[in-house]
Amino acid sequence: MARAALEAGCDRVLLINRWKGSPGKLEMMEVEGEALRAIPPLIYLRGIKLRREYGVEGRFTASSITMGRLGPEGIELARSLSRFLRMPLVGDPGAAKGASIHISEDRAGSIRVAVTSPPGIEEVGPAFTIRHLIWELEAHGREGESR
Repeated sequence: MARAALEAGCDRVLLINRWKGSPGKLEMMEVEGEALRAIPPLIYLRGIKLRREYGVEGRFTASSITMGRLGPEGIELARSLSRFLRMPLVGDPGAAKGASIHISEDRAGSIRVAVTSPPGIEEVGPAFTIRHLIWELEAHGREGESR
């Protein structure tokens, strides 16, 4: 997979693993030579809402990551996604332009990630809710490399 990423001119890969027919896990990977190195966190998903389920017309390309109400783990996730996706992290959604990847907590305290336009206001999809995050990949059986 690392070789295919390099041939395509990519230095990063986002792996989407399926579980029972739906996306169930996201893994951020960096290409290092002939291998892929896992970048924390490992993201387990609870629910997905696809773009087509929103019924909103038009195309939206996120240009920043914005945050709503978040605890420490959500803030660290926003920072990690910002670094991996190489997108600016904008604390105030009102300061962002166009569409954004908005990270917030729902009423139950679960972290939700959604493409929004205007930033932080209206979900336009896709979106997902996180079941849990694994930050210590070695402790979870991920040595950080995959061939």
